[in-house]
Amino acid sequence: MLTLRGYIVFFLGFVLACLSFSLAYAKDSIPSPLRVCADPDNLPFSNEDPERKGLYLDIAELIATKLGVQTEVFWWRTHSGKRAIRETLLKGRCDIQLGVPFEPGFMARRVALTKPFLKLHYAILGPPGMRLTKLADLHGKKVGVLHNRPPQNVIAQHDQITAQTYVKHQDVVTALAEGEIDAAFLWGPVAGYYNKYQWHSQFEMIRTDGPQLGWPVAIGVKGSETGLRHRQFLDSQTQFLLSSLESAIDQLQDEIASLKAKYGFSNSEPIFLDWLPVRLVADTKPPANSNAAQEQPQSDPVDQKTKDIVRGGKLFNGVYGCSHCHGPDGIIAQKNQDLRRLRKRYGEKFDEVFRTTVDNGRISKGMPAWKGKIKDEDIEKIRLYLVTIQVD
Repeated sequence: MLTLRGYIVFFLGFVLACLSFSLAYAKDSIPSPLRVCADPDNLPFSNEDPERKGLYLDIAELIATKLGVQTEVFWWRTHSGKRAIRETLLKGRCDIQLGVPFEPGFMARRVALTKPFLKLHYAILGPPGMRLTKLADLHGKKVGVLHNRPPQNVIAQHDQITAQTYVKHQDVVTALAEGEIDAAFLWGPVAGYYNKYQWHSQFEMIRTDGPQLGWPVAIGVKGSETGLRHRQFLDSQTQFLLSSLESAIDQLQDEIASLKAKYGFSNSEPIFLDWLPVRLVADTKPPANSNAAQEQPQSDPVDQKTKDIVRGGKLFNGVYGCSHCHGPDGIIAQKNQDLRRLRKRYGEKFDEVFRTTVDNGRISKGMPAWKGKIKDEDIEKIRLYLVTIQVD
């Protein structure tokens, strides 16, 4: 027979056991409501109009239903890219973000990712019945592209294709419909959406793949404060959420496929375009009057050369703003101003003409002299970069 003290000890033990169970359950449970970060005006992915919410929000609601919770949307425009994730997901304003690029080390691993649930591609729109197996099938055609996007650079490597540049996706698809261009090379999700809802799926759409032309996306959640993404370093709540999301995705494959069709996503087999954004060439000898011509000890010269070329591209396109006049990656409609044709134009005098022009400028044509304003080593990196984008 229990004494009063025994009853008290038993009761306290029972209460503590229940409390521990409740805390453990709460610790490894799905947030309710499940807060979703989304852009209010970014169709086909998300939209604040309840009549057409967008692919990501529709998928989020399917997942929430599967997990037995409701969704709540935190609206934030995503045009600022990673900053949008910092201001929303990483500040605890939402629990999940759909459509995060599935890349190793994304955002210093502060974002933990599910496995990919979708792969996004650039795509080529054309007339009904269009068949493409390679980009050469478009030789002799006029193709619409957006300014400063990968397709513009892909087309630029094919002199037999004429690129017509536009600012908005809708303008390109309209030009295709009105016969101004023969095909459109655009961001697939947006092109497919306009094709379905504005032009009633009248165009053939073929997905592409290759460098910078397609990538998988996942669902992101706030990661570990240590920056370690491996599941074992995440707290149990985050691990449970990731596992639950992945389980729901696995069970919803048919529904996700139907939603992709709803928003105009293509299911065509992608054609692979083997183009190189940066081409390493044999001739990387610096001009004699460049500081870079002085021998410097390097543990890995090939790797250093690659780094210099990549840095040169950033200096050209961003830091010094060369692309403002000369076009992104040297691409410009006027062939006599196209820096990708410098080798064709000047042959063996390429290096000499480049350095003289950069140093002294061409004042009558609006180009200032840059000598003393840009460091010699930066000029050399820009030269190395320009060498890699020359066309034959």
